[in-house]
Amino acid sequence: MMAEAIDDKTDEVAAGAPIVEVPGATVFVAATRAAGIRTALVSSASAANVRLALAALGLEDAFEVAVDAGQVTTGKPAPEPYLLAARMLGIPAAEMIVFEDSVAGIAAAQAAGALCVAIASWEPTQRLASADLVIRTWADWSPADIVATLAD
Repeated sequence: MMAEAIDDKTDEVAAGAPIVEVPGATVFVAATRAAGIRTALVSSASAANVRLALAALGLEDAFEVAVDAGQVTTGKPAPEPYLLAARMLGIPAAEMIVFEDSVAGIAAAQAAGALCVAIASWEPTQRLASADLVIRTWADWSPADIVATLAD
């Protein structure tokens, strides 16, 4: 598949290019799982890149479901990736809290009917303002904090 070849980072990582964690992400995912909250990963990347990133961050078993670009016909900003994740989890999309770092991802999550928390890791916070909540990093938040804030 052409898109997979274009975004494949395997050779770059093998040559020493690091995959850098968004601060607090792995701890937040672990805390989410420890709290008994179900998890899914939805990415616009290829399956190969998703596996590569999860392995590099030690998150290979952290998500019950992983949706990648090859599993959908219409990617973000369309809701299809999040609707597929909800279906695979067996829950309504309206019960999901989605974490996104892009305007297209926020649009996709909201179009699916999910609540959306924007992580301002590379986009300025004002560009992500359409999300239900915007945070700068996972490091300052727990899953319970997120749920409580969104419930207010």
